[in-house]
Amino acid sequence: MGNGKEPSREHGKIKKPVRSFPVRTENEAAAQINGDTLALHIVPYAKLNAPQKELKNFHQAAAILAEYGFNSIKLSDDWNGADFLAIHLDGVQNLPIQLKARLAIDNKYTAKNPLMMFPIKGIWYLIGHNELVEKVGSVTGWLLTKSWLDTKNYHSAAPGKALLASLKSHRLGTIRIETASDDG
Repeated sequence: MGNGKEPSREHGKIKKPVRSFPVRTENEAAAQINGDTLALHIVPYAKLNAPQKELKNFHQAAAILAEYGFNSIKLSDDWNGADFLAIHLDGVQNLPIQLKARLAIDNKYTAKNPLMMFPIKGIWYLIGHNELVEKVGSVTGWLLTKSWLDTKNYHSAAPGKALLASLKSHRLGTIRIETASDDG
């Protein structure tokens, strides 16, 4: 006898429960289970609080890194300047990564030089902090701003074309979902 959640057997046949995933608007931010229906609703980024945004960014970053063979482990607090570790399936590469919601440089990372991972218009980038500071210094005036001179940090959600061009080799891409059914 089926309980609606497990496949049930009827005269030697497996009867799978019916699942539907209705499309919802972004304004409907909840998940509901009604009988055999699981209704998932997209939660707009703007509706998330700061810790929720950081967690969403982590999962997106981890999804990108999974394409390159990395398993990502979120740390409970910064360790050696890193928010998470990305461990490659080869068992050799272990990357300490500082996750940011936008391109950011901060003098506090200079000594430990973690990899910085951040999105720009949905495209993710991964680069060593100190190399990022060098690129910023060579193609922008950020290191001469009052913000940098006073606080030794600077961030931007919309860096200029010259900086984006200098980051091209550090571009990882967008989230791509590939499943076993894609194998053919």
